[in-house]
Amino acid sequence: MAEFAARNRLPYRSYPLGSDEAAHVASSCGTAPLEPVVVFGRDVVVSDPTPEKVARLLGLDQDVPEDEAFDVLIVGAGPAGVSAGVYAGAEGLRALVVDETAIGGQAGTSSRIENYMGFPTGISGADLVWRGEVQAMKFGTRFVMPRRIESLDQLDNGAFCATFANGRRVLAASVVVATGVQYRRLPIARLAEFEGTGIYYAATENEARFCRDTEVLVIGGGNSAGQAAMFLSRTARHVRLLVRGDTLASSMSSYLSSRLEADPAITIEYGTHAVELHGGDRLEAVTIRNGDGDRTVASCAVFVMVGAAPNTGWLSELVALDGKGFVLTGEAAGAMSPFATSCAGIYAVGDVRAGSVKRVSSSVGEGSVVISNVWEHVRGVNRA
Repeated sequence: MAEFAARNRLPYRSYPLGSDEAAHVASSCGTAPLEPVVVFGRDVVVSDPTPEKVARLLGLDQDVPEDEAFDVLIVGAGPAGVSAGVYAGAEGLRALVVDETAIGGQAGTSSRIENYMGFPTGISGADLVWRGEVQAMKFGTRFVMPRRIESLDQLDNGAFCATFANGRRVLAASVVVATGVQYRRLPIARLAEFEGTGIYYAATENEARFCRDTEVLVIGGGNSAGQAAMFLSRTARHVRLLVRGDTLASSMSSYLSSRLEADPAITIEYGTHAVELHGGDRLEAVTIRNGDGDRTVASCAVFVMVGAAPNTGWLSELVALDGKGFVLTGEAAGAMSPFATSCAGIYAVGDVRAGSVKRVSSSVGEGSVVISNVWEHVRGVNRA
């Protein structure tokens, strides 16, 4: 719930279960002291809270009429999806943007992006994409979240029907897949046990508050891992970046790797990976391994940012995927457009597309360019 609130820019205050503050709030609200609840104002208490319940209470999860038709359904509200929403609205297309969690996608968890043109002092991923959302809404694009698409089917007339997890459906003449990727889980015992209590997949203010004056580990060698290490070094006593390879040159921007190497609060350990997690209710230490052997490091937080798995399971085998599950487009899919898939009317942009650059600026560019293809397709459907 805290992650949902933070990702959606909702002001909130949270108290760990079992703390004196949580007990006081529970007593004043007449709720059980060791059960999670969400409290609004003085008299609204949501027991067994879920993002969907809170979103509906705040007016974020707006109903879409059953079988309402759109020109384009954009699935994913990261930089690529929101950019597509901006340009779809500007071109007069009826567009709906859907996301399972919040505006921002993977970029929304980035504390600072410093190589995006026009922001010389940097901007957080959440702020950048939020500005795009406001811009898209100005042009009439609609957003709904948290809403997960369970399946996508093609109708006899060539249009598409998307079914949400709650059973409701929407129709669309075209679909833009912008679902991005999610970090892979490491094959380490007890990993799932410590997720949320020491193992994290994003480095935002929400996670950083658990790291004050402690040593933390960041696992990964890409830009996301580097940005996380820089951000966490402001609050943590020390940040240890674990990199499997022997260099960052091929996976991280030069400006970022140079800053990491110059920061005394950050240590980069090459050829190193985590092999064991230790702790009771929370993570307390991690055993790491390199060429010199194993050693155990006391740490309450590990940020895992290695590899990426595409979010394409909901496509119901409508489009061709590569061996890793990324969407094939352009020549690889037998299509003319670089963003068209093997199924006419479905396009893919951003990190979910096979061969994409995996940069925010390229995702924004792809989201804007793909709308010209969508517009041509929709115009052809309407003429028919």
